[in-house]
Amino acid sequence: MKNRIISAAAALLFLAGIAAGCAVGGNPSVTTDDNKNSAGTTDTEPTQTTSGGKKDPVEYHYKNASLQENGKRLAFGVLNDINLFEPDTEVRYYISFSGKKLTGKVATVTIESDQLAYDIVKNHKLEGTEIVDSFVPKMNGIYRLRLKIVGDETELKFSIGVVPRNKTANPEFIFSCQPCLARVFTGRYSVLGQSSVDRQAASMIKTIEYMGFNGIREDAIYWGDFQPTMDSEMNFGLFDRLLETANSHGQSLIYIIGTPPEWAYKEKYKNDTEICYNVCPEKEYWEDFCREVAVHTRNVERGKLIWQIWNEPDGEFFHGTSEEYCELLDIGARTIRQYDPDAYIIGPGLVAPINQERAEWWSKDTFPMGNTIKKLLDDKILDAYAHHLHYPFDDNFFEYMENGIGLVQRTCGLGTTGLFNTESGVCSSDNAWCATENVAKALYFRARGYKDFTVFAFSSSIEEFDGWTMFNGYLQPRESVIAYSTMLRFVGQATEHETICSDRSLFADIYYDGEKSVVTVYYDGEQKTGKGTLVLPEGKDYTAYNIYGNKKALASNEITASADCVYIVYDGKVSASDFSFRTGKITET
Repeated sequence: MKNRIISAAAALLFLAGIAAGCAVGGNPSVTTDDNKNSAGTTDTEPTQTTSGGKKDPVEYHYKNASLQENGKRLAFGVLNDINLFEPDTEVRYYISFSGKKLTGKVATVTIESDQLAYDIVKNHKLEGTEIVDSFVPKMNGIYRLRLKIVGDETELKFSIGVVPRNKTANPEFIFSCQPCLARVFTGRYSVLGQSSVDRQAASMIKTIEYMGFNGIREDAIYWGDFQPTMDSEMNFGLFDRLLETANSHGQSLIYIIGTPPEWAYKEKYKNDTEICYNVCPEKEYWEDFCREVAVHTRNVERGKLIWQIWNEPDGEFFHGTSEEYCELLDIGARTIRQYDPDAYIIGPGLVAPINQERAEWWSKDTFPMGNTIKKLLDDKILDAYAHHLHYPFDDNFFEYMENGIGLVQRTCGLGTTGLFNTESGVCSSDNAWCATENVAKALYFRARGYKDFTVFAFSSSIEEFDGWTMFNGYLQPRESVIAYSTMLRFVGQATEHETICSDRSLFADIYYDGEKSVVTVYYDGEQKTGKGTLVLPEGKDYTAYNIYGNKKALASNEITASADCVYIVYDGKVSASDFSFRTGKITET
């Protein structure tokens, strides 16, 4: 077994947190007067006067850490829109300060990284109001900046990521994430260190664009935000802003509809407001809502907006019966299709637990939902269906594929291609392991006929990193950001795919983008799985890269698979027939 296991307790705590965070009114945005942050320093771009008398904007001060206490005001961050940087380029950091207790002191900035042979240490005397300095990282990775005032206990720190900027992935496959951008617009979530909603949204969408994603999955402009009361006119202002923000930065918007307001609850559930915020609505209200959204968005280019009807209705996110959900799915999908014939509609993100095992919050049968999805697919009402998978890339993962979603597919006659995996992540304090698992899962689904993979989760709402997220609340990256960006760099532009070997001991696939071929090599990472070997063709030049996109030297033309994906890049096109391989054996313990 792998040495990282998601405990049931951790998963339960996380799900409870998501439920609380999704509820209307949760996680209010943080704003202050005069666009000031908590350190008392401004988050907007200052101006400088040139010799011609004009005022030009200075680089944006992205605040990553701050302190305001006992007459000291201190802010520490980078001069950039986001916390990601190209290798071999200057990374400029700043220290803004005020207060007699700081003036004249020496601030030591230490830059640490696994990619550095030794730490970079710089001393700055605090004179004036701001210090700006820089360093030039050569390799991809996470770089940690730590500021300490000499002779004082004051210490601030933050992390940045160094990885090449990617082109937006092409439409061949949707590489999506779930950034909670809608929650920024509705005040249910804040990017720390930035006081204006515009700035928070900009840092988030620019980070997504930099990494090369081409889709975002969102939900938190709820039905009640569109229509607070039964008599309210539908208000699409926030939704239109979200859609425009996504599309203008190259992102398709996968939008989950559901989450009825209390006034729309089915009569028998009117008193169940404390049980679940996704309560079954009255059919006529639901049909009216779906008609309104379809009419409003029917001129949106197909693929720019993808409707997903509900989140995990066979799990904890639907209060009602399986039969009641099936009726809502049928009404919602057919209504949207009627009023927008060109709409892109997918089914719910199914939990589909292994062998339909029940937990306290999994009380609904997935099979009726699968049968309804099959009928809607056959009638060409739905374009695709979706499921979720939060297991690591280990025995549990493959058991789920066989007896979780696989069981639903076999029982209900559902196809196995064109699917959306609209939520998939792992949880661990070891983010290098999270990076390994998320990359392996994304590549697995990309190579097996899926249409989408949504990595989960994007960012936390606090300064600390939780076990699921790629970024913390300041959008400071972890190792999984570098690994995922690297994966998007190498396969995000592919238009052709060919499998060399698909075995738990060796997964080897070729991705061709019209100019170069990238071979991905990895295995399931289980200790009991004997590692397979890929034999490279003789006489063909290549460059090898590790999971973080740094060049990797190979001792021979044979690669033994590891849990961390290795990328082999060739100029031009190569074929599976150019390679040979040896699979390993699985030893049962």
